[in-house]
Amino acid sequence: LKIREEKEQRYVISVLKIIACIHEQYPRLQIQNLGETDIIVTYENQKTPPLLWHILKVVLVSAVIFFGSAFSIMAFNNDVGVTKLFSQIYELIMGKKTDGFSVLEVTYSIGLAIGILIFFNHFGKKRFTVDPTPMEIQMRLYENDIQTTLVENAARQKKELEVGK
Repeated sequence: LKIREEKEQRYVISVLKIIACIHEQYPRLQIQNLGETDIIVTYENQKTPPLLWHILKVVLVSAVIFFGSAFSIMAFNNDVGVTKLFSQIYELIMGKKTDGFSVLEVTYSIGLAIGILIFFNHFGKKRFTVDPTPMEIQMRLYENDIQTTLVENAARQKKELEVGK
């Protein structure tokens, strides 16, 4: 497979194509496929970010995990609503009661929106990565289940088309 484009892309290759390529080089060779009938080749430009970027990501992920875990534990153990928990945290840190809407609610809302966008891997028609979205994966699994069910039902009802018939 020769990749001529510089953009990230996935290619699905049939094992029959691979066998044909091997037969061009070794015509007498006998090949039996024991695995999947198709393979996926993913082309990505390998860019190595600077060490400082890796350190920054580790620190950021560690902070998110630490504070997210602390938030989850407090919310679970206190058995309170998020608004009440935010007002308690605000009062603990600032030393005074909140007068309504605080920076905690704003950052929580922004973080929640960013998390949803990252999880679903797109915003509108703009995709963030070449990976399929969770919905696309579920739809593909659903389509595969339908096809499997149709094949199994045809076999049970003896409606399969066999060779020579």
